[in-house]
Amino acid sequence: MNEHFPTFEAAQQSWVNVQASDGTATTALSEVIGKYITADELLISINRKVGARLPTKDGIAYIATHMGQGRQVRISNRDFTQFVLVASNCVATGAQIKANPSFKRDALTRAP
Repeated sequence: MNEHFPTFEAAQQSWVNVQASDGTATTALSEVIGKYITADELLISINRKVGARLPTKDGIAYIATHMGQGRQVRISNRDFTQFVLVASNCVATGAQIKANPSFKRDALTRAP
């Protein structure tokens, strides 16, 4: 999954805190994932050996259990065109790859 995941320019991204003060993350995480990933299924990478392919609702719960453990969590759709990155400090951002027909290549863009 890492080879398909784009490089994020951290300073150019809009980051959202997805860890609530009471330790729950599902609401904020759902909003960020819903903004960037429209698929019914998520590909989730915690590290090289830990990950899953889950329905969105189950995937959000799975991600919430792994957040804040000093690792980045990478989330994508199956086509690797929609992405969310949850940093180790529990802030998240996302992007989508959209075809640019005038240049005949793909461009990484932030969702509106």
